[in-house]
Amino acid sequence: MAELSLHEQTYAELEQRIRLEILSLFEDVIVGKRPVFRNRHLSYCWEAVDSDPCLCRAVESGEIEAYAMNDLSASQQNNGTTIRPYSACLECPVFSKVCPTVVEELGEAFNTMLHKMRATDDAMNNAATLTRSLASNLEDLDIENRVIRELMITDTLTGLFNRHYMNEQLLSEVERCHNRRRHLSVLMVDLDDFKIFNDSYGHLEGDKVLARFGRHLQSSLRGYDKAFRYGGEEFLILLPDTGMDDARIVAERIRSGFGDLNFVVPMGRNHAGATLNLTISGGLAEYRNGMGAIELIEAADQALYKAKRNGKNRIDVYSPLIPA
Repeated sequence: MAELSLHEQTYAELEQRIRLEILSLFEDVIVGKRPVFRNRHLSYCWEAVDSDPCLCRAVESGEIEAYAMNDLSASQQNNGTTIRPYSACLECPVFSKVCPTVVEELGEAFNTMLHKMRATDDAMNNAATLTRSLASNLEDLDIENRVIRELMITDTLTGLFNRHYMNEQLLSEVERCHNRRRHLSVLMVDLDDFKIFNDSYGHLEGDKVLARFGRHLQSSLRGYDKAFRYGGEEFLILLPDTGMDDARIVAERIRSGFGDLNFVVPMGRNHAGATLNLTISGGLAEYRNGMGAIELIEAADQALYKAKRNGKNRIDVYSPLIPA
């Protein structure tokens, strides 16, 4: 068998070193390791600098400070990059012996590529983290906006919607009836003799009654009904997609349920303690073709006035006068 030429020996050695030194880096990457390719020959230069800075011609010539060279060497050891050849290094016998071979340059280039890829991954991870943080902040802002919105449309004492929101919702429901010919009933409710109760037991006890009535309304209505504090002790309930027969059932449930509640009033400076049952009166009106929002409220208010005149603690229904 013929002997290999010098060129062929060099190539065979190069191939063997690539197989042993470079391909192993790929294998480490595949299994998830973080390889750092280190030119073992450069350690001689690092050791020379660390042991005696005067041995470094780059330091002696003033191209770089000794401490900076040491720091640079340490960082380059970590990153696997090649020591920068200052002009004085080209004349240094130590550096001439440690000048990297092709295999070492390939390994260091490969490691530099990995370093940049990791930096890119870090940037992507930072971007992903920033995106998640932004999404979380936007979600928090959305929650805050909803809370603010709830506060803007809610009556704080009763927990029901306020009159401003009532106007908005009533106009929307009336418009829906105009366009789609849907049913809509409105119930106007007033606490009977509430002024007498306030004068007898004080406004603090009166507020407790209003708050409890608000909770009673919420528990008595269906999921798609809406209750509003119209003003003082008056309340308005929207009953969408509800004709008069079903509206009566809802109204009577509200009236009778409230009458069954016991209100315990503690003894005060100007009154004795008492346990009371209170009542409400209500007026029902159903949307008729062509009615406006204000007209519908006025109709329910007229029915409420009729219930008050007829003895209170009752629900009356609006009936328009038919001209002769």
